[in-house]
Amino acid sequence: MRIGENIRSFVSYLNVAHHMPYDRLTILFDDVLNITVSEGTINSILAEAGTKGAMPYQKIQRMVNRVSYRGSDETGVRVMGKTWWEWIWQNEHVSYSIIDPSRGYGVVEKTMPEEYQGVHIADCWCAQNNTKATHHQLCHEHLKRDLQFLIETQKSKWAYALYVFICKCRKARDALWQLSEAVRKKGIAWYHNKLDTLLAIPVLTKKEKTLVQRFLTHRNKILTFMDFSDVPCDNNGSERAIRTSKVKMKVSGGFRSEQGAKTYAILLSIIETCKKQHLNILQTLQGMLRGVDISAQFAS
Repeated sequence: MRIGENIRSFVSYLNVAHHMPYDRLTILFDDVLNITVSEGTINSILAEAGTKGAMPYQKIQRMVNRVSYRGSDETGVRVMGKTWWEWIWQNEHVSYSIIDPSRGYGVVEKTMPEEYQGVHIADCWCAQNNTKATHHQLCHEHLKRDLQFLIETQKSKWAYALYVFICKCRKARDALWQLSEAVRKKGIAWYHNKLDTLLAIPVLTKKEKTLVQRFLTHRNKILTFMDFSDVPCDNNGSERAIRTSKVKMKVSGGFRSEQGAKTYAILLSIIETCKKQHLNILQTLQGMLRGVDISAQFAS
């Protein structure tokens, strides 16, 4: 029996977007659709989808390098019984994922070699900090977690003052961008001066001093978002994106091969970008499997 684009796209969609492993897919198609699909066939379907998804995948990579801001993060996944890393670069319009054995900066160099001309949002991981970008923004949620730790464990008044300040920054940015340019610039300058004042407060404990030094080292990455009307001050979008792979690991386990992991990254990027651009996922996958250049549907 020849398996058409409808079934092949459905297999790809269920495996990637809904984390269904091969064995459960064979049962589903047998019980619900009365179609016998072996695990080998499923593997072949996904491999074909990955091959035909190469062109839109490349366009998504170019798109994520042209957006005005993007978030990036990485998380561990299991490939052939070992820990590899899924990397994500995304914003509200596009998602691009890869899976690589390394968590080091070399992944950034080979994946995003050109200097990014927008605002790169990430945590304080060294590979993210070293990413070549015009502007950097450290995730405020990560900064707040570090400060919260000092507040809870050491009753740090300095950490509390800085925590309150960071919480106020987002609302202040949104309010300032409703005002004239002259007033806005004056307001943003006040927040920069206030941050410098807080970082100059003497602290006593070793952990406080360590965190102060980290803030000072990355001082120019803390309030970048205030200079833009739409740039987030957190990396929550990237954390939500990599959570998908964590769910897949729990439901389906790891990847049996390097090619399977790379195919998953290709299809995940296409599916997540379809979601963000309000495209019908199944119809898009069907067109891709027929040989249609679906990348033309993606708005840059």
